[in-house]
Amino acid sequence: MAADVPLFDKDKHVKYWLRCLRLPLPTAYTSNDAHRMTMAFFVVSALDILGVLFTRTTPEERFEYIDWIYGCQHPLGGFRGSPEVDDAEVIKSGSVRWDFANLAATFFAINALCILGDDLRQLRRAKCLAYVASLQRSDGGFAELKDEQERLIGGGDPRFAYMAASIRWILTGHTTEAWNGTPDIDIRALQGWLRRVKTRDNGFASDGLHETQAGLTFCALAARHFLDRSETSASRPHPSHPTNSISKNRAMLLADGATEADLHVLIEWLVNLYTSELNDDDYEMPSNVDTASSEDKIDAHDKDEKPFQKLKSVSMKAKTQGRKGLEADAFLAERTRNICWAGFAGRCNKVSDTCYVFWAGASLKLLQNLDLVEHEYIRSYLIEKTQHMMLGGFGKWPEDLPDMYHSYLGLAALALIDGHKQDGYQTGPEIEIVSEDFDSHIPQPEAATHSTDSARSLRALDPTLDLHPPIPAPVLGSPAYSFRTHTTSEEEGDIGGGSTEDFTIFDPDQIEGRIGIFNTSISQDYPLDITIGPSYFDSYNTWPDVQFVHGFDLGRNGSAARAALLESVEPACKALEGGKLFSWELGNEPDLFKTSSQGPKRPADWDEQDYVNEWLNGTRAIKTALQTACPDLATDENFMWMAPSFAGTSNSLNIIRTFQDGIDADNDIKVISSHNYISGATTPGVTLQKTLMNHTSTVASIRPHVNESMLLSNYTSQSPYLLGETNSLYNEGAPGLSNSFGAALWNFDFNLHCAAAGMNRVHMHQGTDYRYAAWQPVDTNKTTKGTKPPFYGQIGAAAAVGDLSASNATVEELTVGNGTYDSAYAIYSNATFARLAAVNLREYNYSLSSGGAPDPNAGPRPSQTYTFSLPTDAISDGQNLTVQRLMANGSDAITGVTFDGISFNYELDDGRPVALGNATTGEMVMVTGGAVSVEVADSSAVVLVM
Repeated sequence: MAADVPLFDKDKHVKYWLRCLRLPLPTAYTSNDAHRMTMAFFVVSALDILGVLFTRTTPEERFEYIDWIYGCQHPLGGFRGSPEVDDAEVIKSGSVRWDFANLAATFFAINALCILGDDLRQLRRAKCLAYVASLQRSDGGFAELKDEQERLIGGGDPRFAYMAASIRWILTGHTTEAWNGTPDIDIRALQGWLRRVKTRDNGFASDGLHETQAGLTFCALAARHFLDRSETSASRPHPSHPTNSISKNRAMLLADGATEADLHVLIEWLVNLYTSELNDDDYEMPSNVDTASSEDKIDAHDKDEKPFQKLKSVSMKAKTQGRKGLEADAFLAERTRNICWAGFAGRCNKVSDTCYVFWAGASLKLLQNLDLVEHEYIRSYLIEKTQHMMLGGFGKWPEDLPDMYHSYLGLAALALIDGHKQDGYQTGPEIEIVSEDFDSHIPQPEAATHSTDSARSLRALDPTLDLHPPIPAPVLGSPAYSFRTHTTSEEEGDIGGGSTEDFTIFDPDQIEGRIGIFNTSISQDYPLDITIGPSYFDSYNTWPDVQFVHGFDLGRNGSAARAALLESVEPACKALEGGKLFSWELGNEPDLFKTSSQGPKRPADWDEQDYVNEWLNGTRAIKTALQTACPDLATDENFMWMAPSFAGTSNSLNIIRTFQDGIDADNDIKVISSHNYISGATTPGVTLQKTLMNHTSTVASIRPHVNESMLLSNYTSQSPYLLGETNSLYNEGAPGLSNSFGAALWNFDFNLHCAAAGMNRVHMHQGTDYRYAAWQPVDTNKTTKGTKPPFYGQIGAAAAVGDLSASNATVEELTVGNGTYDSAYAIYSNATFARLAAVNLREYNYSLSSGGAPDPNAGPRPSQTYTFSLPTDAISDGQNLTVQRLMANGSDAITGVTFDGISFNYELDDGRPVALGNATTGEMVMVTGGAVSVEVADSSAVVLVM
């Protein structure tokens, strides 16, 4: 091509889409506010096609996009088009029926999640599939949504059939069976409906008597394509497919019983949409062009001659051999006359349009005949005519401003033909459009494969209960499980870590174990200037059979601090010999070193590489000191670190980049640690019901860690991901919230959800006088010694998981009730069903004020009943399950908490377990009809044990 021919300007297209992503959209988009999910899909997919989604956005940004999408998930199934209504408040008000999901938003949301690399574990899969099935009309077609009276609204053309079939295939994979017993769409009815909307051209419209339209034809063909993949590919491994996986017979994409002759009619119709006509007044016909002559030629790069003619119709004759059964050679010769660019129209006798290049081109691609049109001319049309050379993006017609719809489909059309690049085609320097099988984005729907495994067949009779795939390696309750404590007085000792880790200096001559000096203007909860002596390390003898994480100071980086750190290695390692060491830690929350409220510890330009260099220098120096002091702990087998212990997933340092920059160059990171808090103690709007006793909030809090752990698997396959520090509300918790029974229920739900989500370990942060502490070890002028409500939630979660020293456990999360105030879990022991856990998070306050007298107007305590169908190979009718209840008088209770009728109140027996006579124990529920039901009071939880 000539040097002055416009090129595909990738940089401008990237900038266009990044502007759409990060800046307010023009006012013309205001009317599309209810369709933000569609626009979100366009942005995410466009950046993916351009190959920059994972390089021009950060992991934190992508986690936020995923969170935003899940924030639009409807509690009854499907997705909203926009986050217009707060999920929890709508459910609480009972007005959920006017808060609609819709089919298009559901389609775009699920596809966007796949492209972003989400594993779909947070998707309410069964509810979503049931929702899609509920939109099918009696004639087999699909509506767009349901109104408050369950009436089917909108839809009725092949677009909605395509979206329904696509969602079904993504969520169920290669299977013709209903997923885990959920309602399925009526495949035969849908196939019959598609036959009825097929036109005389063998294309498709909204009705068989209407004019054939390219976009609707693609949607109908694609719907058949997804149905065919399920029917013909059920036995194939996912996501690998043979090259020709579209259909055993291409004509079957039209309708059952269609012939190759029918196929040729459609192909001829599609090819006749291939046109160089732009619009009626763009150009005058050059005087030297005779459209009736087959001899006249036009120089494609003659600026004075603008060709303006319709491509001639081509007679295509079926034959037994040759190019897809067509007279290809004659056709190719005919279609290359007098043309320098060409697009596609959407209907006969219309001008070319950017979007129809995709709709018509993709239809030919599905029919395996995209090679019947000249790709170079299509590229020329898109790049020379509808690409906006100043702004990037594509317009509908030449000289139009770009819009998101046509800009996306223009890119999709280029990606469609990218695999057929011809010699001489120029895209510009280092320009390449990414085009790949979408299967690579789709998480394998493992739950569908587990449905045939009796050990994984636990499901609920209630259709709102959704069994997610089992996640391996839950760790709650294991012998190595440890509460990391951070104390403020020498009597209790300190299991070295937390914020004070980076304010601590070792003094070998200090007699006291620890001396801490407070700066109450910054923090009243812990000292900011600490020195420890050799006797400090005696604290590691406090608990037998518990492993410890010892943290070294990284915050202070002067020569004196570094010398003191290395001097502390010997007493620390001597105290931790004999199996007491879980790992070392160097630096706590270094991603806050530049922005810490206690004062910055590093300059503003300190980045991931600077941190990695410091960390490697420090860990290598410590290893050298260990080789002398404790050589057994310096071996490659025993020298292990917990890192990088960042404060969260979206602060000033990026955990992915630290691994890219070589933090594990020495292969000594035993566990990858990140910290998590659901919110802050003084954050406005934090309440029990909206924040802690809210499963939706808990899921949203953990989801970025799940995504982060998935991304990190690209850099390390050996190091599990854990929450190295976590609790309810940062800044040590809020009184009346973090120390209430509601926080115990949060602990119960949070820990089980973490296990189900794949968190390897959970370290619950606590310290003396901390509001969220599980216990207070000494009396102070602020807090009395004793066991606190959060302890009971942790005990309940550990009881649900079971004794991991005796067996391996797997925790599966069940989506129960409305998903915000109800949660449930199935626990398997050595792959055999063992226990169920359920929590009712609806707030029930029994007192006039926190810790006050009972409220006479509280009324009877409401409850919810949950029914589960159980695996028949593990349990049978007539068998009883023991009920263990986590109870208190109400969510705001500070005292009177029990688990299974047992109190750990310090006043009763110094914190030892005491069975209370006024608490119900020994309760049983019987399996009947393969199912078990249990009633759970508001603000309480249960564990059902085999």
